[in-house]
Amino acid sequence: MPLSVDAILSKLQIKDSETVSTNNWRSPDVICLPPSRRTWGHWDFLGFWNVIALSISTWQSCGSLLALGLNVWQSMCVVIIGKMIIFAVALSHGWGGAVWHVGYPIYSRFTFGMYGAFLALIQRIVLCVVWYGVQAFTGAQLMSIMLSCIFPSFMTLHDTLPESVPMTLKQFIGFIIYNVLSIPFLYIPPERLHHPFKVVTSISFFAVFGTAIGSMVHAHGAGEVLHSSSSIHGSADMGMTWMHGINIVINTFAVGLANQPDFSRFASKPGKQVWGQLVSILGFGTVVPLFGLLGTSAASHSYGDVNELNLWNPTSIIEQWILEAYTPKSRCAAFFASFGFFVSTLGLNTIDNGVSGGIDLVAIAPRWINIRRGAYIIMIVSILIQPWQILANANVFLLCWDHMDVS
Repeated sequence: MPLSVDAILSKLQIKDSETVSTNNWRSPDVICLPPSRRTWGHWDFLGFWNVIALSISTWQSCGSLLALGLNVWQSMCVVIIGKMIIFAVALSHGWGGAVWHVGYPIYSRFTFGMYGAFLALIQRIVLCVVWYGVQAFTGAQLMSIMLSCIFPSFMTLHDTLPESVPMTLKQFIGFIIYNVLSIPFLYIPPERLHHPFKVVTSISFFAVFGTAIGSMVHAHGAGEVLHSSSSIHGSADMGMTWMHGINIVINTFAVGLANQPDFSRFASKPGKQVWGQLVSILGFGTVVPLFGLLGTSAASHSYGDVNELNLWNPTSIIEQWILEAYTPKSRCAAFFASFGFFVSTLGLNTIDNGVSGGIDLVAIAPRWINIRRGAYIIMIVSILIQPWQILANANVFLLCWDHMDVS
């Protein structure tokens, strides 16, 4: 017999747990987590934070500071100051989640009220959708490079997409593969993601430092950017530029800092999250931008203008390896480097946009959505907004989001 509408709705409803009944305000994913879901320890939080620290966005963070007119060492000082502020905010904002085991939706309710919280949550959901799509397209570019390394025919694949579509056929294929591969990772409950984090961190580590060192070896040095001088004159202008730079560094983590309770609540004991925050934010979070700068400077010496070739993006650097010489050596190096950054992007997008957006969606409709369903909704909507169109109009895109403190 066909199912009735009531039967279908009954099956779709989130079931009650042993300790909480689900209604329009609460569900097992919204309330204080039971001890069985508090599974993260020191190493797990180190892996979680390193997913962010060993990412393309962290690699690129020094580039915007140089564009302000700062030199390399001034930029690094700005990064260090910014990371210290980020660590302080992450520590203070995440502590309540570790103690009370509740996430950002509960924080927003007692800050903005039960109904006012919806505005904050919807804003964050929109951000997660947009950035999930943007990160997915980055993953598509990396997948395209990997396939080009494996298959010579894919490397020379003719682009049959119309000119009105601002992406290539290779990138479109990579985008499909990326989203298919992301499905099983979004299925994993967040309390069990601590094991994949460690794998992602290990692979990302070799990708980040291997790409930077490989670029410097190819260029026989770090290039000319290291020796560039500051174009800013006067102490007042320098001070304002430093403040602007610190704000840029903090904005890179702005959305992630807001959702700290979403993940610190998985701590097995309060304080378990601190060591990972300290090592990743103040350690890798300051070293990776320096190596990104060195790798970009070296690539500029080897291939040409940084801005014209978009060499601030390690994806573009890796692509230059096989464009310069399609040899077994360059193909092997490009494959493993792009694979490492692909894994990094997949891990970052899963936790920072998919799961985070899913947690916020749960608080919007706890009777019908759990974290897993919410993450899949984020993924589906991110495809519908066509992120390649967003990136094709990057100036308008960045102008809009810059006013929302997103870098």
